[in-house]
Amino acid sequence: MGLRKIGEFVTGFYKSVLITETDGHSSNDVAYLKYSDKNAVLKLNLSLEPKRTIRQKLANTLKGIFLPEGYPESVSQDYTEYQMWDTLQACASTITGTLSTKVILESVGVGKNEASAVSAAVTWNIKQSSGMLAGIVFAWLVSSGLDMNCKRWRLFADVVNDLAMCIELIVLPFFFDSALPILCVSTALKALVGVAGGATRAAITQHQAINQNMGDVSAKDGSQETCVNLISTFLGLGLISLVSDLRLTWGVFFVLTLLHIFANYRAVKCLNFKFFNEARLAIAVEEYLTNERVPSPDEANQKEPVFVLGRPKPTDDVPHCHLSFSLSSGKWLGSHRILVGRPLDVLTSPEVIATFQLQFLTHLYKNRNFIIFLNCRRDETMVGLSKDHSQRDLVEAYFHAICLTLAVKGAEKLIISKFLLEDEFELQFSSSLRFSISLSYRSPKIKIHRVIGIEIISIFC
Repeated sequence: MGLRKIGEFVTGFYKSVLITETDGHSSNDVAYLKYSDKNAVLKLNLSLEPKRTIRQKLANTLKGIFLPEGYPESVSQDYTEYQMWDTLQACASTITGTLSTKVILESVGVGKNEASAVSAAVTWNIKQSSGMLAGIVFAWLVSSGLDMNCKRWRLFADVVNDLAMCIELIVLPFFFDSALPILCVSTALKALVGVAGGATRAAITQHQAINQNMGDVSAKDGSQETCVNLISTFLGLGLISLVSDLRLTWGVFFVLTLLHIFANYRAVKCLNFKFFNEARLAIAVEEYLTNERVPSPDEANQKEPVFVLGRPKPTDDVPHCHLSFSLSSGKWLGSHRILVGRPLDVLTSPEVIATFQLQFLTHLYKNRNFIIFLNCRRDETMVGLSKDHSQRDLVEAYFHAICLTLAVKGAEKLIISKFLLEDEFELQFSSSLRFSISLSYRSPKIKIHRVIGIEIISIFC
């Protein structure tokens, strides 16, 4: 309600509004008004809502316990939908975990007269140790990609968690004599879940906290998860007491696992990140090259694949990064790879480029913070970055590499001919792609193996 309406409402009683106050909730906005004939101040609720009932007070209390301060204004727009699906998947996961725990305890000797506490303790600690080692190795191998591809790794973590519980619930009952190696495998898989799930949860929380309230969002997420796990644990205990038949247990587990995977899929699909990663950048470039428009973050996120699929293996022993080995459809670049951050000795090797070609390229890119090499023999376009490169240089280098690669491969129906033949690339890129990036997207999160100094290459000229 505007101040004009408020003034009309209080005409005859109040002289003016002295000050208004808000705590982020529109229903709590208040105004302090001065009596027209008294030296006193009146506090007025701007929403003009009636006095809250006990139910409303209880709802507000629960909101304060489980939701961040200032919700929904203090979180991203996808927060509510994501948390709903995340709550559902957590419930399903906890119940299936309760079912598998029963089998694990039986496998280490709980309930058996011939089992000893020492052997059970040894088995338990060995399986826990295998999980710790697996977690360390997994973090070493993939940690740099968990942030930029958190949707894929989030879904990967939950699928692997289901696989681990499937091993415990279906395989373990028939091979109790081999319980130790089986438990080591399942615990190692769960360790991967812990690393991938924890890292991606942090990335998602950072995205959801838009009011410098990451700690608050993270704490309330923990409260929600704890409450859900508590309720789900009791539901799982009820199922254990009701479902004694092994086949029926498998049926319940199968249904809950499908629900768990579906809820996780919907959860990651509703996330709307505002920065480029490999997949979203490829989607943006593809759309721009085909329709001369840059998709909004909503469109790019909806088209982004969320399943972890196989990627091209390195063709040599030099570490490198795939920015994108193909466009999202894969129909133009095929097996061609675009590699960003290649070492200098690889970029300038004789099989990649001749001396006179290197001289030409260094002159061509002398005013840029990147340089592009095309190796048709190995179907690779390699990008070298200056140590002074910016995030915009990275996106521009990728765009140049795509255009160059498609031109060489004869993509006649695309608009890249306009960039290459009419020399309009700078105009088009600046007026459209850069403009959209500056307004819609934040800095891209793309792994780069290393950068090179363009000034070092100049010595070959």
